[in-house]
Amino acid sequence: MSRGKFIPGGSRKDRQAPGPAKKDAAVEGAESVVASPGAADTAAAATGEKETKGKGGRPGKSTGRAAGKPDPNRIKIICGVGIASLLALYFLWIVPKNRAIAEAEALAEQQRLQIKKLEEERATAARIAEEERKRAEEAAKKNKSGPVAIDTTPTGASVTFNNETKTAPATFTDVAVGDHIVKIELAKHSPFSQKISLEATKASTFNFELAPLPGKLEISASTTGAECNIKGPKGFAKDSPLPVTLSDLPPGEYTLEFRHKGWVLPAQKVTVESEQTAKAQATFPYGSIKMTVVPAGATIRDKSGVRQLARLENDPFVVTDVRPGTYEYLVEKFGYTMARAAIAVGEGQAAEHKVELVRNKDIEVGGIQMVWIPELNGYAGRFEVTQKQYQDIMGQNPSTIKAGGADAAIMPVETVPYADAVEFCNKATAQYRGSIPPGYRFALPTSAQWDKLVGDATFATAVTQHVPRTPELTRPLSVGSMSPNNLGLYDVLGNVAEWTTDTADPAKEVGIYRGGYWLSSAQNFPTPSETWTQDRVVRRAAPDSDGNKPKAKGVRQLGFRVLLVK
Repeated sequence: MSRGKFIPGGSRKDRQAPGPAKKDAAVEGAESVVASPGAADTAAAATGEKETKGKGGRPGKSTGRAAGKPDPNRIKIICGVGIASLLALYFLWIVPKNRAIAEAEALAEQQRLQIKKLEEERATAARIAEEERKRAEEAAKKNKSGPVAIDTTPTGASVTFNNETKTAPATFTDVAVGDHIVKIELAKHSPFSQKISLEATKASTFNFELAPLPGKLEISASTTGAECNIKGPKGFAKDSPLPVTLSDLPPGEYTLEFRHKGWVLPAQKVTVESEQTAKAQATFPYGSIKMTVVPAGATIRDKSGVRQLARLENDPFVVTDVRPGTYEYLVEKFGYTMARAAIAVGEGQAAEHKVELVRNKDIEVGGIQMVWIPELNGYAGRFEVTQKQYQDIMGQNPSTIKAGGADAAIMPVETVPYADAVEFCNKATAQYRGSIPPGYRFALPTSAQWDKLVGDATFATAVTQHVPRTPELTRPLSVGSMSPNNLGLYDVLGNVAEWTTDTADPAKEVGIYRGGYWLSSAQNFPTPSETWTQDRVVRRAAPDSDGNKPKAKGVRQLGFRVLLVK
């Protein structure tokens, strides 16, 4: 059986009106009360009504009120009161409570939404800030270089760069791209600054070589006229006379090589420092020679006798800047026996030596120097007869190699026939009669007399000093080119061969000459240990090509030396 909704004060039609209308809580509560079978029976009993079934099984209401049945109106009232109570309960407690809960929930939801919105706004702001930061970093990277490493040679300099000062080697970061000035300072070095260019994000390395501040070098020597070769760092090289002061020199080690008159001292090293003056001195351990000669007026020659070193008056012979060693000199004076002086000089030593010449009877006649030879009891020419001396006496010069001007006074006459040499002696005796000692005359030496002129001269000492033992010379040398012997005679063993009066045949057509000459070969020379004692022969005269009477003829290498004897 379908059950309709009970609506107080409504019609049956209204109560039975079907429909799916939604029931509220109060109606449902009341409906549950009404629908309860027990409740319905109780209500019916209270009203005295009894529901009957009509025709067709439909319910119906009896017209009479059963005894003991409840009053329907009262039931309605009770139901209405219950429903009203329920409605009051609903609207006074349940509805406000639900509304408060709903309001609280709505407020909470609103707050949640606000918090969510705030969080979203914050996240958005953070995202925007991060994006801005990244964009700024990217922009900064484009305007910043990579690390900048700066070092110096020598290291340890103060480097000022990008508003920072560090000690090299140094690395600088967070440096803007573009041009920058780097400034570098180091003690005893020139301050340095340079512009450098940096590229974005690119690391850069720089090494700057610092120039030391220059120094000075003062160089002197113990001897005037010394020179110095100076070599230093960075290819520095200089030759300079001393003393010298060199400025603006790069610091470092310098090598000094001192020299004076061919003497080179061991290299000396000196260090030049910045802003300092270094000093170096060369000490040549020269000694000196002081030779006093008695009597005054002597001539000093070197040991060969060729070079004249000094002609003394009253002053001694003094030589300064003498390297350590032994030195030999020839001391001669006309009328005195020539002396040899050997003087030893040590490092820095002032050596003194005295020579006393022994008087002899040397004389000079017509420009011909004559040396007293005790074994001859007479004189011998100091030199071979020169072309000028021969020209002055004979009026002509037979020499194959003629000398002109002043050279004629020093070149020996050669290509002289024997007879002409004899004639020269005779004419010279006559011409200079008033100048020669009484009873003396000019003459050619005999072979035996010529032997006495050799003295201590040997080929080794008299010839090899000047003439090689090969026929390389093309002409004679000037007189006095060979070393003198102990008698003071020059060129006895060389230069031109010398006539003697001896002959090699009874007819006296073959003459004998002595000594070597410039055309001699090594085979014709004696060994170095021998004196020249061998005879050499040559025809004094030879017939002409037609076989006529022999005619005087000179031999190219022959000259002569004169004696002044009784």
